[in-house]
Amino acid sequence: MISGLEARRVRANLERVRERVGTEVEILAATKYVPPEEMGVLAEAGVALVGENRLQDLEAKRELWRDAFTWDFIGNLQSRKVRGILPLVRLIHSVASDSVLTQLGRHGEVGTEVLVEVNVAGEEGKGGVRPAELGDFIDRCPVRVAGLMTMPPFSTDPEASRPHFARLARLASEHGLERLSMGTSQDWEVAVEEGATIVRAGDVGDRFYLVDSGTVRIGLEDGEKQSGPGDYFGEIALLRDVPRTATVTAATETRLYALERADFLAALTGHALAEAAAHDIVDARLAGGELPRSA
Repeated sequence: MISGLEARRVRANLERVRERVGTEVEILAATKYVPPEEMGVLAEAGVALVGENRLQDLEAKRELWRDAFTWDFIGNLQSRKVRGILPLVRLIHSVASDSVLTQLGRHGEVGTEVLVEVNVAGEEGKGGVRPAELGDFIDRCPVRVAGLMTMPPFSTDPEASRPHFARLARLASEHGLERLSMGTSQDWEVAVEEGATIVRAGDVGDRFYLVDSGTVRIGLEDGEKQSGPGDYFGEIALLRDVPRTATVTAATETRLYALERADFLAALTGHALAEAAAHDIVDARLAGGELPRSA
């Protein structure tokens, strides 16, 4: 979980993102790793829209913070959880199965709105309605479909997501839908260019680092920046303004943590995850030289 959040830091980073997306795009902060007691810092910093992945976390945080945020559900949707989720959220982003449609018919109300998840790339084993089946699925949905959501194949190159975002936008236009939930932390700028109305600030696709001991030098076009213990930096501009083109080198015996897909808010706030799944953290002991880039 993320601990020790600072409203000042969150606000500054959030304002920088807002300047780049404009006023017509909603920034949804994925708060999977934010404990209930830390949510107030996000409200103080100006975070208005949050997304939760699990019903039990949604219930706990909603009970404490109620109308301090607008709440959406962004996780994998199990049909047996629909009844509990509906009264707590504005939108569910991940409607994609007939069993969920059945539950929406039983528990949805006149004002219920959802987003249909579309598997635009046709990836095997991945959730989402296939584009060819979308029209029929929308017709069978017993509540109002307000828009579409997609998660393109993971890539560290934001441009790789562009054709998938463009296709989702075309599908939305064909079906007269306005909301487009697409783009996460590694490709949100491309998503906005292709018409996203909600960017889901969730997983960071690029590798980023927390310095545990030693020093790291970051070579920029206009000079050099040095980071020491406790500093947090990454390969994309959003994370401490370190661009993908920067040369990043570590002094001899520097020890740091390389996080491949950690939560966006850890990067947004500049804080490491106090706890994380073992597969998310790689302990890197470097003898000096250039740090490896994401594959």
